[in-house]
Amino acid sequence: GINAEYGFTYAGLTIGSHYQPIYSLAHRRTVGMEMLLRASADGQTLTPVEAFQRITPKERHTLDIAICAAHAKRFYQQMTSPNWLFLNLDAVSLTRPGQASELAEAILATGIPPGSVVLEILEHALELDNRLLRGISILKKAGFLIAIDDFGVGHSNLDRVCELAPDLVKFERHLLRSAASQPRIRNLLNRLVHLMHETGALVVQEGVETESDVLMVLESGCDLIQGRFLSPPQETPVLCVDTLSLIHISEPTRPY
Repeated sequence: GINAEYGFTYAGLTIGSHYQPIYSLAHRRTVGMEMLLRASADGQTLTPVEAFQRITPKERHTLDIAICAAHAKRFYQQMTSPNWLFLNLDAVSLTRPGQASELAEAILATGIPPGSVVLEILEHALELDNRLLRGISILKKAGFLIAIDDFGVGHSNLDRVCELAPDLVKFERHLLRSAASQPRIRNLLNRLVHLMHETGALVVQEGVETESDVLMVLESGCDLIQGRFLSPPQETPVLCVDTLSLIHISEPTRPY
């Protein structure tokens, strides 16, 4: 359902948000929250893709700004300890410099410090054109952190990722699933984590669901994890403290 206090309506859509924690393996605590879109229309729940398909291209940018601002406002009002806020961006909103600046201004108007906000861009969206990279540059100059989301889907563009120099890279869940059953993919996962560290980025592994997932991610040298092993998306934030002690594993050796 939609939390009425923070929800809003736009173009026939009812919009709300849920939280999912992002956990530091080194610090053994929650260090961030991803705010996830919850949308419905005519009483039916919609995926984010379905929600954006119901509106015009011109409305997409307006809705993206409204969603990011609502997420940021809710996060800033509810979180009591320093944490990162992870927000998903619609790449269309970044294809013009004016749109990127408008997005930055809307988020900053909530009072949240830009260094506390991680803006996620889907990895495959980097194929669009150089206008997207210029939009991302504007957001970086405004002080926001940048994350590449869903890295590992299809043909990943390492050159484009290195050119962007993101602060974080989020590995998609299917990469982890494949690594669990294929030793060659598991070795590739370890090398990709090392490569991202060489570029100066922290690595977030999405889709962590089991103890064996956690152990594999620790072996890879990954920095942060997200998934149902910690918590499913929920209407109120859940801070996971020392969750790893539940599976009796040793301290990771890599410094955060």
